[in-house]
Amino acid sequence: MLIDFSFSNYLSFKESASLSLLVPGKIAEGRARHLLILEEGRYALTPFVGIYGPNAAGKSNVAKALMDFVFLILQSHNLGIDAPIPSYRPFRLDPASRAAPVSFEAEFAIDGIRHSLKVRFDRLSILEEELVFYPEGRRALLYSRKEGAPLSFGGHFRGPKKGIEAFLRKNALFLSTAVNLSNEQLRPVYKYFQTHYQFHLSMESIGRPLMATTNGLRQRGAEYRKLVLGFLNAADISVADLDIRRNETLLKTLALPADMPAEIRSAVMETLSSQAFLGHPVYSGDNSTGVNEYFSLNDEESGGTAKMYELAGEIIDAVAMGGVLVIDEFNSGLHPRLCEHIVGIFRNSASNPRGAQLIVTTHDTNLMARDGIFRDELWLVDRDSRGASELYSLDEFSKDEVRKGANLERWYLDGRFRAIPSLDSSSLDFGSPDAQETT
Repeated sequence: MLIDFSFSNYLSFKESASLSLLVPGKIAEGRARHLLILEEGRYALTPFVGIYGPNAAGKSNVAKALMDFVFLILQSHNLGIDAPIPSYRPFRLDPASRAAPVSFEAEFAIDGIRHSLKVRFDRLSILEEELVFYPEGRRALLYSRKEGAPLSFGGHFRGPKKGIEAFLRKNALFLSTAVNLSNEQLRPVYKYFQTHYQFHLSMESIGRPLMATTNGLRQRGAEYRKLVLGFLNAADISVADLDIRRNETLLKTLALPADMPAEIRSAVMETLSSQAFLGHPVYSGDNSTGVNEYFSLNDEESGGTAKMYELAGEIIDAVAMGGVLVIDEFNSGLHPRLCEHIVGIFRNSASNPRGAQLIVTTHDTNLMARDGIFRDELWLVDRDSRGASELYSLDEFSKDEVRKGANLERWYLDGRFRAIPSLDSSSLDFGSPDAQETT
């Protein structure tokens, strides 16, 4: 479970920003049964967060920051000697920030035990890294690293130390290096980020999310197919069957690197050439013929159907694992009722028994008007006149100003919480009609 995530000097965020899933203050009556509880009720987490704001304010950068943090954990040990760190993407609209460190920090729970990992780094080096955990609710250091100082270890750290230090490069995390040198104690932390985080971001290749569900259908058998079909039909998309076919024409035109290992080449070709077809029941009048007509998801289905298919495997896996699913531009291609349906899956303990969490960026203000939505589930991103983004929760506004029962959607659209576009058509100049006619 993710408790909170903080970052600074990253893309459009010059100053520190924090996204918290911790429920503040007293828990409203009837809400507790839908929350994720840690340490015998000491901590309560929300399973859903929606992030709002105008275009280009930086909403997607919150999702990218978390994704780059996870990438750093999982892949930094693979970086070459003196290779730049890909997750280093500082704020560039202030000369003083362009070479300054980026920082990430997350608090999370693994098997009910809280952990905290913080990292500070520049283009080529990890400057600071610390991992602590809270056995029986008490803070305990596992290891700490600072540039120019020897590594320090807490009394709970187990396994060889000097051997890891000998292989540790300045651009790789100690966590990543240690696990890939067979440190068993840190493996659950690494595996948590490897298995519990999924990102459905708009800047990714359009084929990638489609392939996530397609690959699952191709590899995981009848039970998975049944789950995907159930998900689509629950969303009122009438699908009787799913068929994954190979595009032989595409196979013949694929140009892969000549030095790619044969096993990897075969897997890549199989993945890229697999295309999904949705089987819809055929009726003769009011009577079912028992036959399905198959439509290509790429060419013949609606954008909304394709989006739901994309999300199907990711939602199924997140709920099954109790993971964290991050969706950028959540409302793109989806009817507001479908957005509500997906959010409802995560906010209901009956359909989300393992405590999966959903983080979305969206423009769908209908969610703000949904019965039972809470202010701490709604976050806003705004951008100042100098191009720097700010992230804040609706819960930060005075409860005297935002009274219980207030129409949050209307108040947001009225600009009471900021984070809406400032529209001004006076700068538009298309030329006068008379001038256009004479040219």
